[in-house]
Amino acid sequence: MKPRVLALVCIIPLALVGIALGARPAYCATKTTVTNAVATFPKTTTIESLSLAFTELSLQSRVLNNMRATDMFADEVYPPANNSAIVDDDFAPTTEALAINNDDELDLDAEAASVFPPPATERHTFASDATGRLSPYLVYLPPDYFDRPDRHYPVLYMLHGVGGNDPTGEYWEWQDDLGLFKDADRMIRADEIEPMIIVLPQGEDGYWVDQADGGPQWGTFVAHEMVPLIDAEFRTLPTRESRAIGGLSMGAHGALQISMNFPDVFGVVGAHSPTIRGQDTAPYYFGDMEHFKKHDPTSLVMAHPEIARTLKIWLDVGQQDETWGPVVQAFRDLLTQENIPYTWYSGPGEHHGDYWRSSSPEYLRFYSSALDYGAKENLTPLEH
Repeated sequence: MKPRVLALVCIIPLALVGIALGARPAYCATKTTVTNAVATFPKTTTIESLSLAFTELSLQSRVLNNMRATDMFADEVYPPANNSAIVDDDFAPTTEALAINNDDELDLDAEAASVFPPPATERHTFASDATGRLSPYLVYLPPDYFDRPDRHYPVLYMLHGVGGNDPTGEYWEWQDDLGLFKDADRMIRADEIEPMIIVLPQGEDGYWVDQADGGPQWGTFVAHEMVPLIDAEFRTLPTRESRAIGGLSMGAHGALQISMNFPDVFGVVGAHSPTIRGQDTAPYYFGDMEHFKKHDPTSLVMAHPEIARTLKIWLDVGQQDETWGPVVQAFRDLLTQENIPYTWYSGPGEHHGDYWRSSSPEYLRFYSSALDYGAKENLTPLEH
């Protein structure tokens, strides 16, 4: 069969199936991308135009698959999850965000986009001595940042999980998958939270630890390279009380151990479904037992509970997270046993992206309430 005829036989049925189904996958990002790809077919369809369109669709699907790469350690996937939340301690999240389903989120995003400009972001790259990498990072700036040159802001550093990295800096898990910047921008404009700067570093799949045997020093990279760089380039409040570090899954583990190992840098920490491991299941770069204990949150809390007591700690896990739920509960029990204050939250969902996405507004409320905003003039409301 001639190549053109073979291409026609193979491609046209696929095109008809894609168009008939209306490209209706489970995730809103996939839905948008596939719909756009199908919409690129010209009115006069040729073999060449079909080939180009499906090449674009294939490339976009590969990008999306990479964006939602399975966590090699935690089996992270991204199905929807909606229900109620369980909460205790002093911080009581609202329930409105938890009741929003995916369609409602799309409607809210569309409505917000018609009223407000996209969140202000800046992408930068620098050469890291601690990791030996050229490191991209993404910065969110609050709505009044350029209108208030006299104002300084607290900073939230959010760490990605395994599979959530992209050394090229084209994909950012917290933003592209979970919409953190959009949530922050919307909530700041609505006066639900105080303005803050948010930084997304790229940390590969290295658990954000200073690796044994001369490997990349990811903890040092964040605390001693990223933080001074951000303080120098942006109008920050350069105190530990005005700095928070958080993360999901691997990034939650990283946030806990970095805050314990660098308590002079961070005063607030959020651990969202932390994948806390024993040495027997930890990656090789955790090294021997001595090195492991220096980077294991459980060992650090047991050895230095006095440091943990200086931190404002948030801990959460999905109600249906059967793999990591018991591990997180054990860490919670340890905090209680050591009389270490913390905020506990458990919402509906598994170890999946939709759990973190639906919980992100609650995370932001915590960080806003826990961070120090310095002088009172920094709290003047933004005029809409």
